[in-house]
Amino acid sequence: MRDGREHGFKEQITRAALSIPPNIAEGYERETERTRIPFLKIAKGSRGEPWPQPMIGRAAGFPKAKEDKDLEEESREISRRIRGLVRHYENKRDAGNEQGTRHSSLVTRHGIYWGIV
Repeated sequence: MRDGREHGFKEQITRAALSIPPNIAEGYERETERTRIPFLKIAKGSRGEPWPQPMIGRAAGFPKAKEDKDLEEESREISRRIRGLVRHYENKRDAGNEQGTRHSSLVTRHGIYWGIV
């Protein structure tokens, strides 16, 4: 039973993490800031989905992983960056300027999240 629950936790975290880059990419493919912003907010929500999993795992009796703290810090950084992208596009939308999008990557120690700045 324990292995099944651990596997379930890992699968949920993986699914949520893997949905972040496609949502950012799909938002970028939209024509305007107004239509991009919802996809960035969905990506930010996906980032938040696995956030409580380490705490739930510890409450269920799983040992605390050494990487938990690193992943939590990295997750917060990804959230800050996505929030910055949302603000950027909201400011552009509000100013009526929808030109000049620049690409960059959200690079972390555990992976690369493609993004727009």
